[in-house]
Amino acid sequence: MKKIGSFSRYLLVGVCLTIFATEAQGRQTGINVNEVEIQINSIAPPFAVWFYLRLDFQPGYSLDIPAFNPNNPGLTAEAVSETHPNMLAGVVTTLRRRGDGIAFEVTGLTRDFLELYQQGVANLFIEVSANVVIQSVDGAGNTERNSLLANTIREKTGAITLTADQVQELITSRGGEFRILENTIDFGVNTQENGAGSNDVFLTFSYGRPWTEGVFMNAKGRVSTNAKDSLNFIYFYPLNVPLLRSRDRAHQLTGQAGIEGNQKFSTGRFTANFFYEGIIPNFINLSYGHNRLRLKPVLKAGVKFYTEFENNRGVMGSNEDSNQLFGELYYFIPVLKNYSLIVNVGAFYDFDSDVNPSDDISFNYDIALGVDIPNTEFKTIFKYSNGENDVNYMDGEILQLGLIMNIFEQGIEKR
Repeated sequence: MKKIGSFSRYLLVGVCLTIFATEAQGRQTGINVNEVEIQINSIAPPFAVWFYLRLDFQPGYSLDIPAFNPNNPGLTAEAVSETHPNMLAGVVTTLRRRGDGIAFEVTGLTRDFLELYQQGVANLFIEVSANVVIQSVDGAGNTERNSLLANTIREKTGAITLTADQVQELITSRGGEFRILENTIDFGVNTQENGAGSNDVFLTFSYGRPWTEGVFMNAKGRVSTNAKDSLNFIYFYPLNVPLLRSRDRAHQLTGQAGIEGNQKFSTGRFTANFFYEGIIPNFINLSYGHNRLRLKPVLKAGVKFYTEFENNRGVMGSNEDSNQLFGELYYFIPVLKNYSLIVNVGAFYDFDSDVNPSDDISFNYDIALGVDIPNTEFKTIFKYSNGENDVNYMDGEILQLGLIMNIFEQGIEKR
């Protein structure tokens, strides 16, 4: 039998060691997750849900942050819902690095999805494009490398959910119910034909967006294919500033400046408004045991100072400088499992005898019944509107069939 020479023996040992090292590197063990925590960023935009994964590093070691990106080129993360994927359109997930682990920042979650998430039926989890290479370092510069497995991230983030208090904190951080509820749009068709034998189409919207922390814009209106409809209006307030605010942001005094008019602005005015708005306790419960997020009623009351630039009082009616007292109540009421009742009631009193010769308090209201459309942000609505328009002082009523959606919420989240 031929003996192996010394050189061949060393070569064989080297090859074996290389194979062993390669195999050992390929069998990187997954690092353990010590703790998973879900938190709300409620300090400043973007308001987000954070998933913190605190990792099981060796004593004295922490995440080697400078090495993270080079070790994970092209790594992406995505918030996924297997049951409601359409409700995550536009949601942004960002991977963040921390000394004790990593975090995923999720922005753009709408109020309706948060409700499902809090109920535990959204099946939300974080999915990464590959296992995450985790390199840790100690004070002496020694490093260790492990993998955080993609399946571990999916399992850990999918096992927790928001509490009802966290959902409320997120809503409050975005300005409270009176900001969330302002960001809606509904459209529909008049159930009765107009004089031309067709049905008018209506669009009602309300949109608020922060310019900076505490300063925001607001626009709302109702427009239709019949531009002369007495209930149509457009309000635009580029400047809204909270003057006083409670610590929990549930109550505030706001100053507001802008322009108000009917759809064609054949009646219009410049306004400066000062009003209280706040969240009051729920006084109606129609959920009957179903786990629905019950937003509290939003109450608004204040004074309006205005100067008209157009009016509909005829050639003898001069433009006036005057003021109004006004109040509004907006209440979103969940009904059973899949229905919603949306009530919006307003009242106003004008002090000018030319504008309000009868010296009356005027009212207007909308009542809408919404039916959830599964796996979408839409609700089918039957909406009845009645009362007097506070810009042109004309009254009317309409029954409308259409859809409603919280379409603008994502715009607020993504700042």
